[in-house]
Amino acid sequence: METVLKADIFFFVSTIAVVILAIFLAILLYYAISAFRRIKLLVKKVEGNLDNVNEEVKEIIIQIKESFLFNLFFPKKKQRKK
Repeated sequence: METVLKADIFFFVSTIAVVILAIFLAILLYYAISAFRRIKLLVKKVEGNLDNVNEEVKEIIIQIKESFLFNLFFPKKKQRKK
């Protein structure tokens, strides 16, 4: 009789532990999903702005190559005539 009582107590305690663990994992999963959604929105915003940044960088490179100081330090190579 005593072993049956000990087994019942063990299963009761293990059931409570499993329920608490399941609740903890559900909360953790909820926060992980919300974090992934935020990251996904952030990546979409960055991808949208990436095209604008790419065009601006190209314009800045063109302006630097056409500037006086750049041409002074890095003169354009002259092509040889054949």
